[in-house]
Parts: sequence; structure tokens; C-alpha cells
Amino acid sequence: MRKSLISISLVLAANSAMAVTTIDVNFVVPEGIANTQGREALFAGLRANLSQVDEFYLSKYTGLTKGGQPEDLKFNLRQIVVIADRTTDIGCRSRFVYLGSVLFADHQVDGRVGIQSAESELSRDYSCLSPEVVNTIQKAGYSSGADFWVQIVPQAVMEGWASGIAHPPMDIQLPVMDGSQDGLYVETGTLAHEIHHLLGGVDLYDKPESDQCFSGGPWELRLMCGVKVANPNLYGTTQYADEKLNMQRLFNNEDTTLSDWTFNGTWQGGSYYIKASGAALMTVPSTGNRMASLQLSGGALSQREPTIILSVTVKGADQYDKPVAVEVYTKGVTAKAGDHYIDDVTNTVTFDPSNPDYSVTPEGNWVKELKLTAKNLDFTGDKTMQVGLRGGNATNVDQTITNITVTGTSAPTPPVTPPVNPPVNPPVNPPVNPPVTPPVDPENSVEGGGGGGSSSPLVVLGLAAVAWFRRKTQ
Repeated sequence: MRKSLISISLVLAANSAMAVTTIDVNFVVPEGIANTQGREALFAGLRANLSQVDEFYLSKYTGLTKGGQPEDLKFNLRQIVVIADRTTDIGCRSRFVYLGSVLFADHQVDGRVGIQSAESELSRDYSCLSPEVVNTIQKAGYSSGADFWVQIVPQAVMEGWASGIAHPPMDIQLPVMDGSQDGLYVETGTLAHEIHHLLGGVDLYDKPESDQCFSGGPWELRLMCGVKVANPNLYGTTQYADEKLNMQRLFNNEDTTLSDWTFNGTWQGGSYYIKASGAALMTVPSTGNRMASLQLSGGALSQREPTIILSVTVKGADQYDKPVAVEVYTKGVTAKAGDHYIDDVTNTVTFDPSNPDYSVTPEGNWVKELKLTAKNLDFTGDKTMQVGLRGGNATNVDQTITNITVTGTSAPTPPVTPPVNPPVNPPVNPPVNPPVTPPVDPENSVEGGGGGGSSSPLVVLGLAAVAWFRRKTQ
């Protein structure tokens, strides 16, 4: 019986884990922001920040079901697209840039049919973007098939205006944050708020009844009031929107009319354009039998070998006619990006067969090369970093992680050896010399009596005998 219960529990857990609808997301980052924030940290940070948005869209908060079962929404990062720094263009700096319009004009957006206003929503001006940026966005669309596109802009662009902007059906614009301390490059609560606009949500903080967002009001802790923490009161019904109903329609309706997206006379300008089959605006391309892998010319950076060539190879793409993309990334372990090696490797590498800027091997493999370069090696000993591939778009990925040694140039300081003291011998006492008896002058020894002679009885007796003998012979 116990074994059966365990089996049932495992089945239920598996079913629960599978009850997820994925919405694919691209981040679009100007080159200036990527370089200022640091590519390695920014790319890793945006991945982590997007995954934190999932908490706001759990079925226990949204009430979302699919086929009668709870359904979570999960936001999957497809690609980080680095574009030429457009903040110098006053046209792009002063207004919203509609990347969805770029994709719609290129016939990539796969939205609902039969809704006349769809074209007006997506036929917006993007002329401030350079042809180079437009081409980059188009290639990213073909390789990723992402549904939502989040543009990261400098703080100054939106300062005093908004903390975020969304324009249905697929565009969001957010200011970058300094994530160097906490890894937060976009405010996740704000991103969740803007995503809900794309799902039909309406701002509540700017309504005449906005006081209901605070002080125990019925809208308190609502996402559209601006709250930034997931909680059970995120979604509900107001005179402006039935938030849970809008999200439920993503799965209940294969086709709808414009009137289905009007609530109390207010048009919900978002969800109407999202297809019921998985919240898809675009189609994710198949990976086929393509495989991206990474080869290295060496395994160590040093003063003698300051560069390693990284070769990104896509195998099996010789018959494919659409762009393929994969992310190359570095990760410092004890070595630090920007200090011990140049932080310019982490990037989305795109192969575009319509404009090939890569080499092709005799076997038909596509190859692009990057350089990993040492920077400041003024340290002692060895440090470690890693390099690898992730985020394959239209390709499978060999996610092998390679460790690289970074060797410093400073010679180790020799250890200080304390002086060896000679053994300390105990002091040697000088020998005690016997008293020195001065020589005795026999002529003056008695009469003179001088000198410090010995007063031994034998000596005295001898002297007396000599004196007696002299008198006898005279």
C-alpha cells in the first residue's frame, strides 16, 4: 500500500510539474548599457531577474487553469539582443520604439486573424531605428520566435516619466538598474506589472479610486496598484478589468472577436492578440538536428599566451536557410571579468545564412571565432574562470563548461627565514691562577725583609739555616 501511495505521489508531482505554459521573452539591450554594466554580469543577471517574475504568475495567484488543472505561466529567456547604442538618436530617445512593428512589417508576428484593429496596433512608426538595428531585430525574431520583447533603456530616458511602459501586444520598455551589488538589473515587480498589461491588465494606481490600493482597501497588494511582491491578492475584479478572466481566455478561446476583450465599455488592449495555443505571438523554430558546440585553442591565459581563440561551431546547419543563434558566456570563479580578463566575450552569436559572416568547413559546419583576452595579470599564482554555451535558438547546444586557468605575473615573495642563532654555550669561567710568588733574593731576604714572599714555615726554616751556616764559616 505504501509503495502505491508513493507511486501516485510521483505521478501527481510529475503532472503538476508539467502544468506550465511558457511565454518566450527577448531582452534588447543597447551596446552602451551592456558595456557599462559588464556583459558577463548583465547577461546572467537578466536571466535570473526574468525567472523571478514566474512567482507572480503561479496558478495559486492567477487562478489560471487549463483542461481543468492549475496552470502556471513561465517566462523563458530566449535571447539577449545587443543593438547599436540608439540613445544618441533623439527620435528613439523621446518616444516608445515599437519592436513589434518591426516584426509585423517583416511578416513574422503570428497573431489572431479577423481582428481589424490588429494592423493599426502593430503598424506603428519605428523609423528612428537604423537599418542595422532593424536587421538585428529581424534576425533575432527568426531565430528566437519570442512572444514578448523587453527593451532596456538608460535611466535618464524614463526619469520623471514612468518606471516602465508596455504597449500591446508584445513591447515593454524598462530602465536599467545598477545591479553590481545585488544582481538586480530590472525591477522584477515592475516587469511583472508591465507583462500584465500585455495580458489585458489595467493600471489601478492612477484611477480616481486609487486610495483603494492602500490602507486596507480592496485593491491593496494588487499588481496593477504597483505592488512589487507576489501575494494572494495580486489579481481580482474591478470596474476596469476582470484580470483573472482575461488570463483564463488565453486558454479557453481558440478564436475571439474584439467584443470579447471589452469589459464595462473598456477595451482590454492586449490579450486579444495572443493565440490560445500557448500564449504564442510568434513561432519558436525547430532545433532540427543542429548542434552548437565550443572549441578552445588553449586552456590557460598568461603573459606568454594572453589570448585564447573560441570557435563557436554549428553542425548540421548546411541545409538551413534561417538565422541560428547561441549565447557564449564567461563566468569568473576566482578570476574577475574586467579585471583579469576583458569582459567582451559574453554575447549572442548569430549565424545568418542570408548574409554569412562566418566560415564554413568542408563538412558544412558553420564557424565563428571570438577572442578571450587576458587583462591585468599583476597577481601571484593562478586564478580560474569558465566559458561555455547556453540559450540555443534554432539549434541544440552542447552545454559543456570549460575551466580556464589565468596565471599571474608577480613572482611570489620568498618566505622570510628567521636568522639561525649559533648555539649559546654557557660562559666559561677563567681558570683561577695560583698566587704568584715573586723570586726571593737570598742577599736581602732577611735584612731587607722586603717583598711579599711566602711566609711558609719551611721557607722560614730554610732561611734560618742558611744564615747560621754563614756565621759558622766566618
